[in-house]
Amino acid sequence: MASRPGRWLRALAVAALAAVLALALFALGVRFYLLPHVDDYRPALERYATRVMRTPVHIDHIEGRWGGLRPHLEVTGLRISDAQGVPSLSVPHAVLSLSWRSLVSWRADLSDLQVIGATVRAHRGEDGIWTVAGRRVERSADGGRLLDNPAWQWVLEQPRMSARDVTLVLEDERIAPHRWVFSDLQARTRHRGLADVHFEAEANPPASYGGTLKAQGRLSPALGRLLDRSAPGWTGQAAVAVDRLELARIAELFPGTVDADGIVDAQGQIAFTDVELGAWSADLSWADVALAVPRGTAVLGRGSAQLRGTVSERALAGALSLRDAALDLPGVFEAARVPVHALDGQLDLRFGAGEPLRLGFEDVRIDAGETALRAQFSARGRWQPGGRTRAGTLELEAGTERIPAAAIARYMPKVVGPGVRRWLRQGVTAGTLHDVRATVSGDLADFPFDRHPDAGTFRIAGRVSDAVIDAAPGAARPWPPFEAVNGEVVVERATLQADVESARVVQGLPQPVPVEQAQVRIPDLHAGAVMTVQAEAHGPAQSFLAYVGNTRLADFTGHFLSQTQATGELRVPATVVMPFGHPERTEVAGEVELAGNTVRLHPAAPPLADSRGTVLFTHNSVGVRALQARFLGRPLRAEGVMPLAGGQGIVVRGGVQADAMRRLWGYAWLDRLQGATAFTARIASGPSGPGLVLDSDLSGLGLALPAPLGKPASAAWPTRIELVRGAVPGVRRLNVDLRERASLAAEFGADTGMRPLRAGLGVGTGATLPDTGLRIDAAAKVVDLGAWGGAIASLMAEETAQGGAQAGGEGTGNDLGAWLASAPLQAHLRAQRAEALGLGFDEMDVNAQRLSGERWRARIRARQADGTLDALGPTDALQGRFSRLALQPLASAAQDEQAPVPETLARLPDIALDVEDFSFDRWALGKLHLRATNRPGNTPVWQVQTLRIENPAASLDATGEWRASTGGLQRRRTTLDVSLAVRDAGALADRLGLPGVLAGGAGYAKGSVGWEGHPFSYDLQGTDLHLGIALDHGRFLEAPDSRLLGILSLQTLARTATFQQGGLFQSGFAWDTLRAEVSAARGSATLDSFALRGPTASVVMSGGLDLMQRTQDLRAVIVPHVDASAAALLAGVAINPLVGAGAFLAQLLLREPLAAALTFQYDIRGRWDEPRVERVSSR
Repeated sequence: MASRPGRWLRALAVAALAAVLALALFALGVRFYLLPHVDDYRPALERYATRVMRTPVHIDHIEGRWGGLRPHLEVTGLRISDAQGVPSLSVPHAVLSLSWRSLVSWRADLSDLQVIGATVRAHRGEDGIWTVAGRRVERSADGGRLLDNPAWQWVLEQPRMSARDVTLVLEDERIAPHRWVFSDLQARTRHRGLADVHFEAEANPPASYGGTLKAQGRLSPALGRLLDRSAPGWTGQAAVAVDRLELARIAELFPGTVDADGIVDAQGQIAFTDVELGAWSADLSWADVALAVPRGTAVLGRGSAQLRGTVSERALAGALSLRDAALDLPGVFEAARVPVHALDGQLDLRFGAGEPLRLGFEDVRIDAGETALRAQFSARGRWQPGGRTRAGTLELEAGTERIPAAAIARYMPKVVGPGVRRWLRQGVTAGTLHDVRATVSGDLADFPFDRHPDAGTFRIAGRVSDAVIDAAPGAARPWPPFEAVNGEVVVERATLQADVESARVVQGLPQPVPVEQAQVRIPDLHAGAVMTVQAEAHGPAQSFLAYVGNTRLADFTGHFLSQTQATGELRVPATVVMPFGHPERTEVAGEVELAGNTVRLHPAAPPLADSRGTVLFTHNSVGVRALQARFLGRPLRAEGVMPLAGGQGIVVRGGVQADAMRRLWGYAWLDRLQGATAFTARIASGPSGPGLVLDSDLSGLGLALPAPLGKPASAAWPTRIELVRGAVPGVRRLNVDLRERASLAAEFGADTGMRPLRAGLGVGTGATLPDTGLRIDAAAKVVDLGAWGGAIASLMAEETAQGGAQAGGEGTGNDLGAWLASAPLQAHLRAQRAEALGLGFDEMDVNAQRLSGERWRARIRARQADGTLDALGPTDALQGRFSRLALQPLASAAQDEQAPVPETLARLPDIALDVEDFSFDRWALGKLHLRATNRPGNTPVWQVQTLRIENPAASLDATGEWRASTGGLQRRRTTLDVSLAVRDAGALADRLGLPGVLAGGAGYAKGSVGWEGHPFSYDLQGTDLHLGIALDHGRFLEAPDSRLLGILSLQTLARTATFQQGGLFQSGFAWDTLRAEVSAARGSATLDSFALRGPTASVVMSGGLDLMQRTQDLRAVIVPHVDASAAALLAGVAINPLVGAGAFLAQLLLREPLAAALTFQYDIRGRWDEPRVERVSSR
């Protein structure tokens, strides 16, 4: 009997064999019966599938075949419809490889599934449940995880499945446009036992959506599922990639929430927990991406991002790391595109059926802005739609530790008015903002919540340091910027307020002006905003004035203070109200307290010393209150307000002292002022701007000038001085009116000081302004040209020597004298009578002008003169050309030797003078040619190189000099060496005003003459003369006694001696030779040798004459010719040195007729016009 184990083994073997045989029989049945006839069971299979799927299932054909060790089914025309009969799955061809595991699991397990060309419809209804291939995809019946659904479990447990050329149609009733078609879907899954399920898929979205979508990954069962296949728990991860995805079409999935444009390439990692996305990550790259966000667009350009987080059916949370993007927010910022260099933060996106989209963000760090305005921000908050507009509502807390102050304008929203934004952009140019905190809360439709304060909150606060702020950027007349600004800035809804703790103004100022306290407030940042600045500054007075001159304050004050200078320090509180976009409407109000400052209203103006009081200024007025100072040595008081539009002005009362003016300016002409006078002035604004009107009668002030401008101190000369703005911008006009005496008009530039642009002076007539330079017009009945010429030359010489720069004064350095010495100058003089150098001229009309530098030209017309005179410098050289010149010595021309020399003769110029018709006194002398030069030395010497007077009767040549006094023993003296060539002594006598005295006669006269004084006037008492005379072949004619020289009254002598010499002189007296030596000194003349020889007689004479008393004491001897030689005669004569030797001979020879008999001697005494002739003896 076999053992028990053997029986068991045999039973087991029999059972195994039976099983094998049964399996073989089953396989054979399947292979040879079931598979060939499987299509016969198709209706039953359709009914079974319909029951299981709960939706109609249709199969066109089923074909069975054996392959390898497994049966295979090829299904053709599989269609599944939903409850409404709409096809949800269409499989043209599928191949199923059955698994022998089905015999154990009692279900249709497959070893392989291949689906080709299928069309799958996935539909999500309003309830949010997806229906795929006609079957609702829900969680398990007990509400478990999605993959606990039996259908999903069956799919995940199949060893291999693949699908190719599949079309996936997605329909969603919750998202427009509801339907999408994905083509060329390729998918594969591999299940390794009870372990991981690996999958990969690739599909092409609709053409308008862009490129290819790829995914691959794995699913892993939880540990409990390895023991119990019904246990829950699937985990996994997937890698997803998409290229050239069109975001505009993706945005359609979120209507009313997000708009987008651009192309995205993305790669991501997703972690699954039972098909619920538990964790995810993504690496994105994109090109030209734009996402529309509230009031703008997020422009990503070309860049990349990394995302990490978790995802569920209704939420997405994670970390975002974004690089190289941009936000394009035209509805938010003026510069719409904001570069985002980096963005990192935590995001929490909530969404779900029936719930609004919500986006929360925490720990956001943003690096944004252009290079110069780049800043780092932190933010937290949340945003969600649902407000009154698509902008939604926002809860935001943001801040930055440091940001350039210039970035304020960059990130100021457009709800702020354009004028404010422009001012922030252009006016805040440097500095840093610290500890900036921003809060936004509420419906963005009401932003910035100023009109509805209860609707939300908007606040930005921070500290500013080292900022540079331009109060009026881009203005035609800018304000110097505030520098080193430190303080606190707060924007509350639509109000901006800055509390400035310290600042300073530096640009364009000689010294910085510190601003100790200031408050800036913009109550409404919208359009039409107005900025109010209240500040108090303390610093150098000159810096404050420079600030006024460099800003619109100069316009507000009518440039009244634009050139003011001041010493010391000032404290200035001021308020400025500036409408943005309309700087011309700026309003200013402030005051300046003077406490002993020295103030000059103009660099050339006298200072207001020890000034005390208050200066008031606004945008339309300037004024003073209780102002006291010292002005030119006298006290000054001022009070009043000057509206720039006109009206009452500032009233000033004060006076001037001549000594104070000399100390201040040092001009030479001020030495001619003496005394002091009072004035009243009014500073007011007219159509052309602020002006000064000063009135005074000049009582107490004396002026030492020639008539008509010489003024005694006691005389009252009503005078008005006006200083107003000229017709040309930047030009000041000065008018001085002394009524009929004189007037002055001058124009000055803004920076020319006391150097005029042009000026006109009228004396006895109105002043006329030339186009440039100086014009002088003078009209007078009688004018002393010598006195005026001396005064003007002296003044100009002194001013030029000083450079007009107040050499000895405290003045401002303005070069009036230099201008007078170089400016174009023209002068016009009209006088009924003019006197100069002891000469007189009637009906004089002189037009003079400066040609260039020191060169002058004068056109002279008078009854006595017609010609031109060129001059180089006041005393350097004169060149004259006259058609006629008649010199008429004045009766008062003779000077005492001790009389002062006119100032113009202190140094006579070089002279080149040519006259066609020259006369002196009443003597017509002919042509004049004069050349004289000034010889340098300690004593001025005027050297007469050539003096030639020529006419048909005679010619005179002379040389000599004039030597000025040096103040010692040396006296002023003129000396000449003369030579007279006589061609016709009778004609010469006629020319000298003695007609009918002589006939014929030729010869010469030589000698020297000298007199005390200058060359243009002489004194007989101071004249020295020595002259030798030689004449031949002439005749003394009959003539009245008064027409002859008193010492040669020949007819009187003849009448006395007619009883003896009856026929000797009946027809005059002819002579063959005349020789004489004449000397004169101290007003007396002596004839040392006088010999007159004629055909019938000879005359000798000796004696003297008193030239001053016009008397004589002579002895004459008349000798008839009996072969006798000529007698020697002596006589005295006085000669006019300017007329020359010709006039001298006429006066010497023709004053007294000579009559005597040959044998008689006569004494001739008495006056020249009534001589007494007495016979002495005869021979």
